Amino acid sequence: MVTAFTFRLHPVDTIVGRPMLWPVEQAAELLRWYRAFLPSAPEALIGFFAFHIVPPAPPFPEELRLQRMCGVVWCWTGPAGLATAAELHARDVLATVLERGPQPGAALTGRYDTLRFNTFRRHSALPGTPFPRKYGRLPARDQYIAYLQRYAADRDLAVETGVEDSRIRPDSGWCVSTSAGERHAEHVVVATGALK
Repeated sequence: MVTAFTFRLHPVDTIVGRPMLWPVEQAAELLRWYRAFLPSAPEALIGFFAFHIVPPAPPFPEELRLQRMCGVVWCWTGPAGLATAAELHARDVLATVLERGPQPGAALTGRYDTLRFNTFRRHSALPGTPFPRKYGRLPARDQYIAYLQRYAADRDLAVETGVEDSRIRPDSGWCVSTSAGERHAEHVVVATGALK
């Protein structure tokens, strides 16, 4: 049990969320899609289905304002492990990122080819590294995966791929049980996504 923890190194002051709206008449179809999509959703993507009355203000289009819609509200918390490791590394604190997949961004590789962010690139970039302008306003899946890999490589981050953790318990610091054996660390940052 963690009884006290102070972490002010890189506060998360913005979490980007956005609704995707459809006419109420398509609610049954949308619920079927949502139910099928959830088991394969990326770890850092959180969503919920809801009925909405569209607010009468920007950023919502005027023709949808005060309309009854159904939709899924998505929230993407992003690759917090890489960002945290980069901030620690910049302060000469050794950190290792354990990545279950074969590469940074692996959770997105199985998603459909035409996947695009529904948030602007300036809101989705990691600390100190804006997206290239050539990515356009809404980066695509493969652009984001390449961006994450470059981010890790440019900062010389220690990312161990193919390693899944299963348990964290206190010892003289912390003991992390992984698919590659036990790891011991003075501090552990858990950045696994919302539902893992």
